[in-house]
Amino acid sequence: MATSNPAIQSETRTSSSSESSKEIVRTILPYIIGILVQMPLLVLYYFWLSDRPHYSSWWPFGVLATLVLIYFRWPRDGKQIFMESWWSNVLLVIAVLSGLTGVLFVEPWFAACSVYTLVASLMARVIDRDTGRSLWTVALPLFVTLAIPMNRDQWLINWLQSSSAHLTSRLLDLVNIAHYMPGTVIEVPGKQYGIEEACSGIQSFFLLLFVAIVLCVWLRRTLFRSILLVGAAVLWSIFMNCIRIFLIPICDINFDIDLSEGVQHDLLGWTTMALGVFLLLSTDQFLMFLFGPVESGASSSGPMGKFITKVWNGLIAGKKDDEETTRRRKSRRKPLTGMSKMLAWGTAAILGIGGMLALWDIKNCYQAPEHASLNFFSTKVVFPLKETSLPEQIEDWKQVPNGYKSDDRSRGSDFGEKSDSWTYMSPNRFFALASFDQAFPGWHELTTCYRNTGWKMTTRDKREFDFDGPNGEKISWPYIEAHFEKDTGERGMLVFSLFDSFGEPFDPPKEWNAIAHLLHGATGRLGSRIRARLFSNSAYQTQVFVRGYGDISPDVRDEVTDRYLTIREIMRQEFIAARNEEDGGGNAVALNQ
Repeated sequence: MATSNPAIQSETRTSSSSESSKEIVRTILPYIIGILVQMPLLVLYYFWLSDRPHYSSWWPFGVLATLVLIYFRWPRDGKQIFMESWWSNVLLVIAVLSGLTGVLFVEPWFAACSVYTLVASLMARVIDRDTGRSLWTVALPLFVTLAIPMNRDQWLINWLQSSSAHLTSRLLDLVNIAHYMPGTVIEVPGKQYGIEEACSGIQSFFLLLFVAIVLCVWLRRTLFRSILLVGAAVLWSIFMNCIRIFLIPICDINFDIDLSEGVQHDLLGWTTMALGVFLLLSTDQFLMFLFGPVESGASSSGPMGKFITKVWNGLIAGKKDDEETTRRRKSRRKPLTGMSKMLAWGTAAILGIGGMLALWDIKNCYQAPEHASLNFFSTKVVFPLKETSLPEQIEDWKQVPNGYKSDDRSRGSDFGEKSDSWTYMSPNRFFALASFDQAFPGWHELTTCYRNTGWKMTTRDKREFDFDGPNGEKISWPYIEAHFEKDTGERGMLVFSLFDSFGEPFDPPKEWNAIAHLLHGATGRLGSRIRARLFSNSAYQTQVFVRGYGDISPDVRDEVTDRYLTIREIMRQEFIAARNEEDGGGNAVALNQ
């Protein structure tokens, strides 16, 4: 006989609630473990993002948006919370593979990918009370903060630079502003405006993309309308960036207002960004009007009319299912199986072992001798040289009057945060620019920068210079030699190479493309010195660039290469001295010619 004792009913509800809480903890715990053991590499990843202008200003909002979405969408009615999901199991396998790759190659990007996938896998098991589906889409804002792999964000930056410059040039033509555009530089009489990362549209591109995705998830837009809204975000970001670049020469020429730097430049950027968000919200409302739902009774022309109405409302308009459809969908949700729970705990165990290996790597980086001991949380990576770092004369090359120049840029700039350059004149009457540029996150393909400024690259060759080390051993220093030309008949020759914070050379790829970038990044990652280099995350570039009219003879090529090797070694030794002075004195490996 059923009891009606309130005390017994209350005790039963408390016991049921306690069992439900334990089930929630047992389900979530392996995911928490899998995330926590990857925190060292994840923290490194976020420090890396903070050094990139196109991510640094907004990536915390991606994390915050996901947490807010989880908080508001999490079911709280005490009913079944978790369900069986094959998609969640697939995401767990991806998380394991990404996590192990991150540990193996000491690559924080893969750790971030693994953590984000774990969050998506957990939410794929949670039932959305409003729709009867899963909540995995709330993790999408996180994935917007995942940098494009294989350095394709650099390709995106270059494409946006060239597109912005081209479209802005057309706008300037419309208002009769005389200008010349070699590459991504807009030149007007007496002044030029370079379109670097700060004006490439990359910041507005990612921010508007992030806003579009959050909007689609929050408002539960259909896949069809979400794709249209994300596409609109891309178009609006390009449009607003062109307007921003267009206003800089217009205000400078017509109103003598310099919007190219300082507070004015920042205000211009944020104003156009806000306008872009407003246009994106307007686009969403327009899509709602254009692809709105059709009333069920409005189309009663037989079964075909009803079928079209149902498809339109479900796939295009995103009209919510009726209560009966949602109830049937939720009733078909099966509880988690033992196999899925074992897979989650197995993932936590494997990632836990990988996490211990990552901690061992970090400990070795701190305890390594000499300058190999690295504080990977430090942002001190720039060590300026002095005007006297290079002599006034290098063999028969003489420095021109006032030939030294020092440029400070935003961190993450295409050309480096800081450049020290010296201009020399050779007996052959050509000018040579010698420059020390710092710092870059790994290999920096300098030829891309010259192509973006209007030069057409004709050849690019990887060469090596062999010399005797301090102990008589043979040491090889690889470098890149590239040749350029312009339609005006001007010719250029570039010789450059990079070294790390130890003063040791980076080995450049023979050809630079997406596949070469991937293979180059995977080669030699297991060496202790290279693993430490990944934590330092800094590369330093030396270059010599000569330009003139007419062909560059073989004798001139040999002369430029010889002077470059001398200049490179002087710069490297000056860098080591500046770095050791900053560190309070220390030892470094010297590769003496």
